[in-house]
Amino acid sequence: MSSVQNALYALYLARKFFLGKSSARHIAALIFGMSVSLLPLGVVQGAATGVIEGIVGRFIETGTYHIRIDLPQNYQDTHLIDTLNKIKGLRYAAYEYSNHALLSTHERKTVAYVRAISPQLWQDPAFLRYVDLKEGSMHFTNAHDVVLGEEVSKTLHVGVGDNLVLLLGSPGAIPKPVRMHVIGIISLGYRDLDRLWVFTQSPGPFGNYAIRQIGIKIVHPFSLPNPFHRILTVKRDLQTAQTLREIRQASFPFTPSTWYELEQNRYETFRGTFELLRLVMIMVFLVASVTICVSFVRIVIERKRDLAILRSLGASARIIRLTFLLSGAIVGLISAIGGLILSFSVLFSLNNIINLLDRLANIILHAYMQWNAASDIASFHLLNSEFYLPYIPIRVDFLPFFFIVFTVVLVSIIAVIFPARQASKITPVDLLSRVGV
Repeated sequence: MSSVQNALYALYLARKFFLGKSSARHIAALIFGMSVSLLPLGVVQGAATGVIEGIVGRFIETGTYHIRIDLPQNYQDTHLIDTLNKIKGLRYAAYEYSNHALLSTHERKTVAYVRAISPQLWQDPAFLRYVDLKEGSMHFTNAHDVVLGEEVSKTLHVGVGDNLVLLLGSPGAIPKPVRMHVIGIISLGYRDLDRLWVFTQSPGPFGNYAIRQIGIKIVHPFSLPNPFHRILTVKRDLQTAQTLREIRQASFPFTPSTWYELEQNRYETFRGTFELLRLVMIMVFLVASVTICVSFVRIVIERKRDLAILRSLGASARIIRLTFLLSGAIVGLISAIGGLILSFSVLFSLNNIINLLDRLANIILHAYMQWNAASDIASFHLLNSEFYLPYIPIRVDFLPFFFIVFTVVLVSIIAVIFPARQASKITPVDLLSRVGV
């Protein structure tokens, strides 16, 4: 028989041998278990891209820019901005002045990071996407207007129309008090940012105490060198590389830093967490794949009589091995497809599922608090926007899922090698004598 005929014959035997009445239910349970074991891995893989892009995007669009150039304090040249804005692939470059300051009212005080940002950033849709105006407006009319982060305003107990004092200084210098007028309260969707940042549009209040920077936004920020390319599946396009080279040439002797270089420790923590979580999910799948080997060994033991009949009818050891290997591949393929169907079903309903769990948790929490006669009943949120994203953005790249399917099939084939060899080692005479034929 040719190789194709052997494969077709083995496939026929696999269908008869493993999908018969005595094995079909066992194989179906095996496929279901494997599919469920793939569910966490599929959900993590599908949600990770959107989560990481959402978290990173919030920081680079509102904070570090895509590229930043730190300037000396006495830098006065304005030609660099004009040169940078002529570079292809660059959306805009603008000055930013900033420094830590003590904010005080008559009764309260706190430390915040005051940023005098340019109109380009304040009008940037990518920046405004993460800004939630809680009160007032974001339209500056004079140098003493200021917009506070929500947590800063709560700490100081101030609102729109109130005044406060900024104390700016540098080491060895006398702090300079500046009276500011609150025109707006905003939230950036992340508590660490809301309690840190204060915005103004004029560098006037800083005087000589400002940290000078040039913030740069480019067309494709995620194409800049960073370790998230495998997660975000973003290609390092040639235009972005050329843009970065021209920025470095134009800004010499200053050194531009990319968004990843500016917050490397933070992003390494994000990446490490994702990789560890994915590793745990892979281990869950590998443990589940052991059941394939165990299940097929059990089938070998239970179906010795059928194996004896097959061998006596002329089925070679090679055919028996091929039958088991094809059966393992089919089980793996069906399990992978079932796992992907379950993963996509959960993935695209993930935010609804989280909202449902939120409601159930709050119902239980409120019932418990009322049972204990508690007066202050707090709400519980799995995704608290003050510390995390308000929702999980879903962005599916199908290439990793094709790799998951390939891996599952391969692992399934490897798992049945041992039972396949055990089934093919025994001669027909030995098999017939054991089953009493």
